Amino acid sequence: MPTSLDILNQVKIVNCLSPIVKTSDTNCTSVDVKGWSSLFFIVYYGITADTLSGSVYVACHVEGSTDDSTFVDLGATYLYSRAGTSSSNEFGKIDDNSEDDAFYVAGVKLDAASSYRYYRVVVDFTGTHTYGIEVAVLGILGGGKVPDSTVGLNP
Repeated sequence: MPTSLDILNQVKIVNCLSPIVKTSDTNCTSVDVKGWSSLFFIVYYGITADTLSGSVYVACHVEGSTDDSTFVDLGATYLYSRAGTSSSNEFGKIDDNSEDDAFYVAGVKLDAASSYRYYRVVVDFTGTHTYGIEVAVLGILGGGKVPDSTVGLNP
C-alpha cells in the first residue's frame, strides 16, 4: 500500500518580495536555511510597458551570506534550473516582451554552498526602465530536518 507524503509539514514558503512595480535593482528579503535541506526561488514578472531588448532587460541572481548582513554572489555551480545546472549565475532573464508575465525558478545547491546560512535574490535592471515591471519573489524551503512550529504554510 502506498504511503502518503504530508507535504504541508515538509515545506515552508517565505515571501522575499511582495508584488510591486520596480524600475531599479532590488535586494529581496533573505531566507534562513537552518534546519532545511533544499531551497529554490520562484520569481514572477508581470507585464511591462517598456520595450525589452538586449540592452533593456531584467535578470535575477542569488547571493549567500553567513551572517545575513554581508552577501556574496553565488557562482553558476551553486544554482540549477529545470534545464539542469545553470551556465551563468543569472536566472529569470527577460529581454523580450514575449518573456514577461511568467514564472522563473532557480534552485540553490545547498550541499555545494554549505558555508552559507542565508540566501537572497537580487533583481537586476539593465538599461532604462521607464514604466517598470511588477515583480514578486518567493523562497521555498523543503525537507525540514528538525521539528519546527513554523514549518508548513505559515510564512
